[in-house]
Amino acid sequence: MSNTYTVHLPQRMAQAMLVVLLVGLTVLTSACGGDPQAQQQASQDKTQLDQLTQQAQKIGVPTALLNPILKQYQQLSSTSAPFSLFNDQPATDYYKNLATQYAKLTGQTQELITTTTDQFQLQAQTHCSWQWYDRSGNQPVAGAIQ
Repeated sequence: MSNTYTVHLPQRMAQAMLVVLLVGLTVLTSACGGDPQAQQQASQDKTQLDQLTQQAQKIGVPTALLNPILKQYQQLSSTSAPFSLFNDQPATDYYKNLATQYAKLTGQTQELITTTTDQFQLQAQTHCSWQWYDRSGNQPVAGAIQ
């Protein structure tokens, strides 16, 4: 009879160890992703920055002015969330910081677009402002653009 128990005991122990291993892996993988809302916010802020930088390039914002923002954007994009066992706070903090940095770059890009657009408008007004003079060239004609 003792032989019967020795054969079944290792099988049951192996099954128990497998269950413990599966539960442990489930706990480990569930704790290292960070807050899904923080991840989503970072993703949305990145998308908004992508769209705004494309718009800036499309409307003719000088590359020299846009490059510092694009460089920071590339640096942020090349990072990844830290791995931490049993604690997802470092990953959550990472995604919150990432969202903050993307939002900051979005604000800088918007300011750059506004400044550039204002400068383009000013240049257009300066180049298009002229006056009509009478035939003698001395006096602007009444009603002419001033």
